[in-house]
Amino acid sequence: MVMSLGAAMLSLAMQGPARAPASPDKASLFGSALLVPTPEGERARSELAIAGEVERVLAAMPSVRDVRASINLTAPCRAVISLSAPAAVAPKIEAAASATVPALSGCDTPPLLLVSSPAPLEDERPGALPWPLALSLLSLGVCLGIIAERLRLRAHRDPDDMR
Repeated sequence: MVMSLGAAMLSLAMQGPARAPASPDKASLFGSALLVPTPEGERARSELAIAGEVERVLAAMPSVRDVRASINLTAPCRAVISLSAPAAVAPKIEAAASATVPALSGCDTPPLLLVSSPAPLEDERPGALPWPLALSLLSLGVCLGIIAERLRLRAHRDPDDMR
């Protein structure tokens, strides 16, 4: 029983490799409203809000994933949108982006749209278990087998036996 609990705790405590710190972007630099208000900060927060709305509109479309938008409101106003979608729906996405970006930001130029094909789904085999989970299940099985054997011996023991 102790082995199975230890293995379960080990599997829960396992973490992936540490990631390198992310490089600063507009959201990390200007995203907090606690900063001293400056014209650049307010413009950056407006750009972040508009980009978030554009991302939500495009992400609501079927088969569209991984939407990222960047809006620049200074002259010349421009928008860059990257997403992952099948090539068949690219014209619908382009039409939606061309209508949404000017409506939200006031940009006259059409947005630059970067569409990548979606990554293939991972092959999930039913027998492929992570090793910490497999070890936990194995130790749980051993513990349950020992408990079942002891209960069987206790039920079928001789009444004269005082063990």
